Amino acid sequence: MNKIVLFLLFFISLFGYSQTPVQSFLAPCWLNSTTAQFTRMIPANTIVYYGTFQYVAKVDLGVGNTLAGCISSGKVTALPYQSTLVNRVNIKTINGNSVLGSGNLTISGGGITEKMLNDTVYAYKRPYKVYTALLTQEGTNAPVAITLENNIGLIISYYNDIGYYYVTIPYTTGNVFVLIGLNTSVTTRITSEYQADGETIAIYSRNNGTLSNGLMYNIPIEIRVY
Repeated sequence: MNKIVLFLLFFISLFGYSQTPVQSFLAPCWLNSTTAQFTRMIPANTIVYYGTFQYVAKVDLGVGNTLAGCISSGKVTALPYQSTLVNRVNIKTINGNSVLGSGNLTISGGGITEKMLNDTVYAYKRPYKVYTALLTQEGTNAPVAITLENNIGLIISYYNDIGYYYVTIPYTTGNVFVLIGLNTSVTTRITSEYQADGETIAIYSRNNGTLSNGLMYNIPIEIRVY
């Protein structure tokens, strides 16, 4: 009997004994201290939580290890840290309203306006540059324009003679197309004529066929340069 006991003691001292615990952690596990020794083996790839910090075990962490020791020895890797989300601290608001909770948050204003679309999208898609305005003429004064849109450049109006005015556009060798409106009166005619000099557009106002002043009030005109 004594020989058997001695043989077992000799065998254990020679080959050691298994440290595999009867029970090990299942991922994840939580620790409340970085210096307390593990009482069970923590398998590799286990997520280890300490407070708000997260680590992943790179190898099996045996009994007797500490989290602090595993961190310093590189046996665990820190995972990216997400701060606790707090409204108005690290969670932005929309128009001063919290985005937390259930329900719908209505947002008014902002966005893309029709004018923005016209200025940024349509202006580039149209195959021409355009000047759109409303013309008013009184006495012997040059027509005065209320400009609605202009991406052609500087437009200047002049008084030439009774019922005869003209506007100049930046010199162009392109094709020019002019639209001009009429007064509501059937006796009044407002016409235009593009000159061959590449920069002048003549405008005529007639009453019963006679050139006359003071017939234009907010008359629409559109000049397109292709």
